[in-house]
Amino acid sequence: MVFPQFRKLNNDKSYYRIDAHDRFVELQQIGKKWMKFELKVDQYFDLMRVHDMLQANAPYVRSTQNEFNAIQIDF
Repeated sequence: MVFPQFRKLNNDKSYYRIDAHDRFVELQQIGKKWMKFELKVDQYFDLMRVHDMLQANAPYVRSTQNEFNAIQIDF
């Protein structure tokens, strides 16, 4: 798989840039503000979350770099 991969929640409240099987950046909307989280995961639950994101299992859907970058502009 080629990285980065881009995903979002199906409600458009969180966007993800997945940089590796164990690293991702999340942009999360809280109210009217966007928060940025950079995560390196090593616990099983979180690794399975990344796996679900990569597989685009619900509630995750495929996204694009343009969608992700458009949100970063608001920072």
